Amino acid sequence: MATVREGAGMAMLLAALACGGSKATQPTNNPPVAVAKVTVTTPTASVAVRALTPFAVVLEDANGGVLAGRAVTWQSSDTTVAMVDATGSVIALADGAASISAASEGKSGSADITVTRGTLPLRGLYVQFERRGWPSGFYSGDVIRSFTDFDAVLGSTVAAEVAAQLDAIKALGVNTVTFELRATDATYDPSIEPYPMCNVSPPLGLQWPQPDAAHLENLVAFFDLTQSKGVKILLRLVNTHFEDQYRTQSATWLSAILNKVKSHAALELVLFEGDARHVDSNGDGTLDACGTPAEPPLWLGPDAVPAKYVQWAIGHAMTLGIPARKLSAQAVTGNWFIDNNGPSGSAATDSHLWHTVRVLKTVFDRLSIPDADRTYAISMYQSTRCRFASGLACTDATPPAWADQTLRRVWAEIGIRSRARVMAVEVGVSEPLANGYGAEEALPSAVNLMRRHGVDGGSFWRWTHFTNDEEASVTAANAIKRRGAGYSYFPVKDSMVALYGAP
Repeated sequence: MATVREGAGMAMLLAALACGGSKATQPTNNPPVAVAKVTVTTPTASVAVRALTPFAVVLEDANGGVLAGRAVTWQSSDTTVAMVDATGSVIALADGAASISAASEGKSGSADITVTRGTLPLRGLYVQFERRGWPSGFYSGDVIRSFTDFDAVLGSTVAAEVAAQLDAIKALGVNTVTFELRATDATYDPSIEPYPMCNVSPPLGLQWPQPDAAHLENLVAFFDLTQSKGVKILLRLVNTHFEDQYRTQSATWLSAILNKVKSHAALELVLFEGDARHVDSNGDGTLDACGTPAEPPLWLGPDAVPAKYVQWAIGHAMTLGIPARKLSAQAVTGNWFIDNNGPSGSAATDSHLWHTVRVLKTVFDRLSIPDADRTYAISMYQSTRCRFASGLACTDATPPAWADQTLRRVWAEIGIRSRARVMAVEVGVSEPLANGYGAEEALPSAVNLMRRHGVDGGSFWRWTHFTNDEEASVTAANAIKRRGAGYSYFPVKDSMVALYGAP
């Protein structure tokens, strides 16, 4: 008798010979058994975007015997929808359909997968509450500072007015709001030349470096109110004191605020925003202007002042007991010049601009925050691709097409298989574009793209304008609510109801 073991390459035939009562071992070469059939299977044919799915492959010979130890090559028919690695693990990237195939020794098989859109768990709106019946206000700092006060214009307390507006906002399908507080000076004197004083007006936030105790209690009351309405908060803490010499005062300001709200059920995310107190506005190496109280200029690179501040601030918040998943900073996306590392002055790392998500990833890496515990916050105002090319070679694309490419780039920078979450703290359009593309077009596009690419959601810019004059300006994109004592709306409101009501 003889026994052949598949895969050995050479079988050993053992024959019992009668001659002399002895045994002999004779080698015999047998060809390997060929792969005749490849079968690919998946545990589910339909998955949500960002899901990881293990595909399996079975190799068989011509007689149906299962073969092992053979090389297998995996491939996706559409890598914009799903990608597969060398082990058959598939990551769903965007809605659509793809065929996942496996090949071995010239034979192949495949299985189809359908990727469905995300459910948009955060349906947000960027808010500054209106002092209805008045031509301007409220600024966010005013809301907190005077939260329990009676307002003669409103005929109620500020808290009661905020509650009424939250009810109207909630009725749109909103479950998350972005709310901004700046580090302000005790007083503001418009007669003083801004630089080098760089004064920040009190109505814009809470006093730096030590917020007033009563205002901090009002902040807690505001959080209590939003929680009672079933609304979460993305809290932007905008501080224009990024330099190292302000660390002690910044720690005082941040700790005072965060210790009040760090365990509050309404807190979804804290964002560390702003800029240095003094900046070089023209790249000549001389500080000559005030920093901008907006998204942090992470485009200056991982070793520049803004990234160092963000890293310090996130680390500081973690020492206060706030989970890393609730800490981030906005990375500005969709700017062609920034995204393609345009040249910059000496303030930037290596004298060129950096993709902001790459810089934020470096911050998380340096803090040793696990991938699944990271939240990448982005700011994505739609525009045509070349609007901000600033001389770099660029072939134009429409706002939706460019935003789609922007989100693909965001995930590529984070890591295609990352389990981190991404949310758009500010999304929409800041001003109408020349082709008539405005808020009414930007909201449906943004919601579609966030769902398509597995973004957890975002806050649309915005609930209402700051002033009546701003609302009348042709350079300001439409808000949701029209300013005024009553509740009337721009047409984009109906889109929000439809999109947020059934995401």
